[in-house]
Amino acid sequence: MKRSSKRGNPYPHKYKYGKKEEEIDLATFKNIMEKGRFAKGCHRSFLAFLYWVGCRKEEALERTKADFKIKKDILYANVPVKKGGKRVQPLPIPRDLPYVNMIVKQVKGTRRTGRNPKSRIWNFSEVTAWRIVKRVMPEHYPHFFRLNRIVKFFDNPQATVTQVRSIFGLKSVRTINYYLGLSKRSVQAVPTYLREEVEREKRG
Repeated sequence: MKRSSKRGNPYPHKYKYGKKEEEIDLATFKNIMEKGRFAKGCHRSFLAFLYWVGCRKEEALERTKADFKIKKDILYANVPVKKGGKRVQPLPIPRDLPYVNMIVKQVKGTRRTGRNPKSRIWNFSEVTAWRIVKRVMPEHYPHFFRLNRIVKFFDNPQATVTQVRSIFGLKSVRTINYYLGLSKRSVQAVPTYLREEVEREKRG
């Protein structure tokens, strides 16, 4: 089979089943984590990190022990953004979230040797990262988890565009509008907007 020139993608096509734009809920993710086939324990913790942080696979694979600080209730992670973006650092991840304990265990079990590549938390290739996802979600790919997390944040009516932009290092208005367009926030607002129209009509 001809290999793709796309970094990390071992297949000749970019997205065989098309670009996935429908987010998954926590129940679905739990089912994947509990019933999916993982070759190694570190593969499961890697997927958990992608799910909760919503970073690019490269951003996850470059993390070393020095990027993490483990506190009683929070796991702090420095995850610099690729492609010139900037994000708030460090990211606080509550330790009581499902599967975060796996991430903590992986961090604790990694030897700290400065910035030596061998001290990476997830010491495997981008191709392996791609295959981890394909093995348990055949129609998806690592970058889907970035979309999934950003859209979930936009679904929250309390989240502002400025907050989401700083958390994920989003730069362009076009990109922000794309994720906003996938969010259910606008759909959930439809009943309110319709009622407001009736109220305006009553007020004359």
